[in-house]
Amino acid sequence: MNYNQPTDVLLIDDDVVNNFIAETLIKRASKHTNITVCLNGRDAIEKLLSIKQESGKLPEFIFLDLAMPVMDGWKFLDEYHRLNIGDGSNSEIIILSSSVFRRDIDRALKHSVVKEYISKPLNIELIRKVLKIDHHTN
Repeated sequence: MNYNQPTDVLLIDDDVVNNFIAETLIKRASKHTNITVCLNGRDAIEKLLSIKQESGKLPEFIFLDLAMPVMDGWKFLDEYHRLNIGDGSNSEIIILSSSVFRRDIDRALKHSVVKEYISKPLNIELIRKVLKIDHHTN
């Protein structure tokens, strides 16, 4: 991560408490992070399409829950691929789920855009690892 440039993060989770915790930890790990929150996959797809059309610069990191109403994480991944949203971008999708089932982990990691699978709860060390932050430099 370039410490002089703000980092954009999209957080997709329907649980407002988890979102608050994730936002707090991400901000603690990297003060130069802009965080956008979407409460379901459908809103996130619409947000990403809008960002792509306006600036073409998608968030560097997308934290994605799997179990959500309206559009879950699996359907989000399907739409993300179908619409070629991430085509040519450097976005890294990190699954952030309460599921620890091997089949979910394997299924998620089969998606080429999924870089990591993290089981909730999130903590500061996981955030630093995923965002590639050396805690001595930030």
